[in-house]
Amino acid sequence: PLPPVPEFTLQRVEETAASVPGAAPEAIEPVEETDEELFSISTQEAAQNVEELRRHSAAMHAGSTTTVSYDFMRAAHTLGGVYRAMGFGKVATLAQALELWLQEYMEKGASLSPGQLGLLDKAIEALHETGVAVSNRKPFQDQSALVEQLRADLANAAVSPPALAPAPAAEPDHTVIPADEQKSRTADKIREPVQASPEKV
Repeated sequence: PLPPVPEFTLQRVEETAASVPGAAPEAIEPVEETDEELFSISTQEAAQNVEELRRHSAAMHAGSTTTVSYDFMRAAHTLGGVYRAMGFGKVATLAQALELWLQEYMEKGASLSPGQLGLLDKAIEALHETGVAVSNRKPFQDQSALVEQLRADLANAAVSPPALAPAPAAEPDHTVIPADEQKSRTADKIREPVQASPEKV
């Protein structure tokens, strides 16, 4: 189990838009002046973890790695903890959905398909755009549909058996048999009794 993310004593910021796909952008309530320093620290930490997600994603696109690492999944876990402590539950929900999605593929050790890489990019970009909006006190789009996409793919991955690697092809036998031994084997085969076919009734 992952260690808990430290809690922040930050004034809770309420999200007022309904949590449904296509809802109006989230409204961000003003934060009290006494919380400015903690708010700045938290948003900076969130941005750093998004950049960590982007770095790992870029490595997968470049072919430097083909599987999800622990640090990749850990960045999503920390990001979700930061946003939940700040009071942005819907952003935290997206980060957590990505965390669980990454954890599934990390534990399977499976390579991501082009479609899964595309879904990964969408989630990371949504977290980036949301983070920029939060840090600037701007409204941000509801991402419930993207959360459902991650959960749906996660459900499919959980029931699908891991892909088996093809068995290696048998190497041809290049053993050289001396001519005398070849003749002896041929003679032995000729002397083998022929089994009589069963009689038809």
